Amino acid sequence: NNAGIAGGNVFVLGQTFSNTANRLTAFAARQGKANIVVVYGQDVAGDLGRKAIEAGIAASGANLAGSVGYDLSQKSVIAAVPRIRDTVSGTGADAMTAATAAAK
Repeated sequence: NNAGIAGGNVFVLGQTFSNTANRLTAFAARQGKANIVVVYGQDVAGDLGRKAIEAGIAASGANLAGSVGYDLSQKSVIAAVPRIRDTVSGTGADAMTAATAAAK
């Protein structure tokens, strides 16, 4: 789903990061969820997903309340939970979305 690698004989079949992020953030905004926190894995897929979500938030008129990254390991995911909680409660966020890949 990484449109950045498409071209020549390489095609993207299915949803891209941008398609999905735009759809989800527009839906959240229509539901009155205006302050969104992004949680993302710190790898290529997570970074591309985070950027797409941030662009979707801006396009939907919602607000990026904050973002929390984590390394791709079970220990890092567990350690990120308090930071996610603090970010959500400290910013008044009313929605959260994630750009993740499978943990190693």
